[in-house]
Amino acid sequence: MGRDFSQTSTFKINDVVVLNNQQQIIVDQLTGGSSQLDTISIVGKPGIGKTTLVNKVYRDPEVVYYFHIRVMCNVSQVYTKRDLLLEALWHIIELIDNILTMTNEDLGLVIYRAYIRFLF
Repeated sequence: MGRDFSQTSTFKINDVVVLNNQQQIIVDQLTGGSSQLDTISIVGKPGIGKTTLVNKVYRDPEVVYYFHIRVMCNVSQVYTKRDLLLEALWHIIELIDNILTMTNEDLGLVIYRAYIRFLF
């Protein structure tokens, strides 16, 4: 299945965010939408809670359950594609290291969750 990075959704945050409401909107967009990959941009003034919002979405139980692999990259105003790819790869390698240290029960749970996702 091809992935399309051309579609974007932007949330402009001008005031202090109401985290729970914004969090659920983003979680719903990530888990309930199209099978094509979308980019969700969180933009706004410094110090208004963008990183906090992203961290809450990243760790949201629904997001954790829905995605086999989750990668979060911080993008500054000046960045290179290579740096983003290396950062994403680092998260994936870290995930592999975590899998190698899991108990048999935890490995079974990971396999079960992956199997259930393929059914739906």
